[in-house]
Amino acid sequence: MANDEKLWQEVLQRLVKIEENTKGLDDVAKKAQDAYAMSCANKDDISELKDAQKSNRNWLMTIIAGIIGYVITTYLFK
Repeated sequence: MANDEKLWQEVLQRLVKIEENTKGLDDVAKKAQDAYAMSCANKDDISELKDAQKSNRNWLMTIIAGIIGYVITTYLFK
């Protein structure tokens, strides 16, 4: 009987240690989910920024081509 009680006592102590060691896992899982959601949102934002950058580049090239055309027609064909 004494051995059985010691065995159960040891099992209970180990269970308590396991519970203490795994207590913070819920917080870690929540933080990981939040980080994943944030990374997905960032991925979409980066895609939008790249599209906007392409559009801005096209506008800039159009403006530069217009200026070059203006300079050529103004000074060369005078």
